[in-house]
Amino acid sequence: MIRNTNNIKLTKKIDYLSLSMFLFLVLFGWLNIFSCTHFDEELNIFKFSHAYIKQLYWILLALVLSFLILNTDSKYFVITAYLIYFLILSLNIATLIIGKEINNQKAWIIIGELRIQPSEFLKIATSLALAKLLSQHNFKLRKFKNLIFISLIIGIPVIVILFQKDTGTALIFSSFIFVLYREGLNKYVLYLFISAIFLFLISLLVEFIIINIFVFLIFALIYIYFNFNLKHLYFILLLVLVVIFVNIYSSNIINFFDIKISRNTFIFFWNITLSLILIFIALQKKIKSLPILCIYYILTISIIFSVNFVYNKVLLPHQKDRIDILLGKKFDIKGSGYNIHQSLIAIGSGGFFGKGFMKGTQTKFNFVPEQTTDFIFCTIGEEWGFIGSFIFLIIYVGFIFRLIYIAEQQRGTFSRVFGYSLVSLLMMHFIINIGMTIGLVPVIGIPLPFISYGGSSLWAFSIFLFMFLKFDMDKYKYLT
Repeated sequence: MIRNTNNIKLTKKIDYLSLSMFLFLVLFGWLNIFSCTHFDEELNIFKFSHAYIKQLYWILLALVLSFLILNTDSKYFVITAYLIYFLILSLNIATLIIGKEINNQKAWIIIGELRIQPSEFLKIATSLALAKLLSQHNFKLRKFKNLIFISLIIGIPVIVILFQKDTGTALIFSSFIFVLYREGLNKYVLYLFISAIFLFLISLLVEFIIINIFVFLIFALIYIYFNFNLKHLYFILLLVLVVIFVNIYSSNIINFFDIKISRNTFIFFWNITLSLILIFIALQKKIKSLPILCIYYILTISIIFSVNFVYNKVLLPHQKDRIDILLGKKFDIKGSGYNIHQSLIAIGSGGFFGKGFMKGTQTKFNFVPEQTTDFIFCTIGEEWGFIGSFIFLIIYVGFIFRLIYIAEQQRGTFSRVFGYSLVSLLMMHFIINIGMTIGLVPVIGIPLPFISYGGSSLWAFSIFLFMFLKFDMDKYKYLT
């Protein structure tokens, strides 16, 4: 719902602090791209073959787009939110047919010298659609029907992007859970999401049987803690012994009954069956906490069991290699681990004060692959050192916190949800990109917004940012 408010000032000026931080980040990003790609040749701003010249033109176009957005009434973005969503989604689907495959990803549309990645703009479109849905009158986030609609709005783009073989970008969409949590999503869903990430990593290192027994013991201890009495204690201890026995001797059971499934599949379905029996008994005995624990247990082992499928069927070979290297299961500094190895060398060589602007050797002479895009932080670390990197990180984090502050000041649900969507996506990009360069996160090809080389990312996040700043400027004019 949109309505005018005549008793207060209708417009306000743009947030100059956010604008200043944006301009600083864009300029700083361009300087680092220039530093690692410009050599001794004469500077020619009309020579479009150079990366830093291309980036300069893309920055200028981003500023033009931003100016146009600031001069557009924000209500049109609200009214056309679903239309924009379907148009951008359709463009991404079309990319699967007419798109060009680059680096094993069919995620690009090429027009002459221009390469566009439509999935970058799908982040804005999904944020608009999500904001539109959540801002509906009397919308209840915790209703099952509404959760289905939310899942479709976020899930369909993820599926399309996975078909483009761009797992990294698809992963970024998981950041919308923080937006939903801000709008009232049950905190236990967020806990389950964080637990899923932890369990995914653990499941890659430890056998399914061991994890399953360990998880069952944890849930058993939780139940005993909240429902302590001798009868329940003896029953739970008996269950624990049965679970341990079945898990350890599962191969013998499969062979004895000639069951044609794998050991992990047998254990998974056996535990599901056991949990359903416990839920039935608990409902009959009116034990309130046991069904909830059993449901969480089913979700937990489902996540653990699905890791094998995701690892073998969804991830590409080079992505699996990078995860294995990160977890210490594989060591290959000349192959899949080359990027991270060279990245750490580049950052470490910068020392405390750095080598100086345009004096980096690791990045300037292409020792670090993708040094202008995914590994742009290596250039910062090498040339600006620990001090320069620290100041840059403080400014970037400060920029994100400033956007959080603005989002909290919004008077309408639409603009607040849109603002938190921007914050969550920026935060996820920031954490993953920096984590990649210092070896804490697998290399999945995620750019650093406003810093990395590339027109699609720069345009998309610039449009995203200035749409939100426009909502903030009009927050007293239209309340949604």
